[in-house]
Amino acid sequence: MKLCSDCRHFRPFTHTQEDGSCTLPTLIWIHPVSGQKRFPLAFTQRMSHAADACGLSAQFWDYNPGSPPEPDEQEDVL
Repeated sequence: MKLCSDCRHFRPFTHTQEDGSCTLPTLIWIHPVSGQKRFPLAFTQRMSHAADACGLSAQFWDYNPGSPPEPDEQEDVL
């Protein structure tokens, strides 16, 4: 399963382990008042059906080399 926490675009929040931000460059926007970069919630990106969102299929997921290896997606056959 492609977890956001194993993606190179994921930036965890410091105050909770439940969620984080998605730092995919095409999703970053600049706040018009403060000029600060804003990043969408990773959960929002994964649950969205919008064409430019990662979605349930994790279309923009990119493996983070610091994460544990991805397990086989096939089930064991006895």
